[in-house]
Amino acid sequence: MWEASQRGATQFPLNYRRGVDLHAWMIADLASMRGKLFDSVVRLVPTSRWHDQVGDGGSTIAGLMLHLARHQDLAVNAVIRNHPPLFAEHREALGLTAFGHGVGLAESENRAATSLIEPMPLQDYVGAVFDGTAEWLGQLGSHARDSGASVRVRHVAARR
Repeated sequence: MWEASQRGATQFPLNYRRGVDLHAWMIADLASMRGKLFDSVVRLVPTSRWHDQVGDGGSTIAGLMLHLARHQDLAVNAVIRNHPPLFAEHREALGLTAFGHGVGLAESENRAATSLIEPMPLQDYVGAVFDGTAEWLGQLGSHARDSGASVRVRHVAARR
């Protein structure tokens, strides 16, 4: 069944009014993103190609994986959980101690940095970030709406 909005122009399914289970959505979205990355990229592309740029100067797989993990690590661990990012534990193994703490965060890839990254330490870091996020989300359980982290998530979402 569909119902018109109060303005009359937009139609919404009746069950839409009940909202979205934010906790279940975040868990499913995280699992989907991880599956796409590891099943469609990591498993299929030989590690010998991870430093190849796409097209004329595009990003590398190593650069994209580092960028994705750095942003997730900072958002979840530093901003929402108020914990140190996991990057500090993995920085040396990634070969990135000579680079600033913001390495991998810029939209344009720092090829001098990403060319040093070996595939296994990168997989370890990316996996640790996904594992940590999944573990934290799982611990939120049905009380996610009442947690301080959820308040921060709602606050950040409201600013967008």
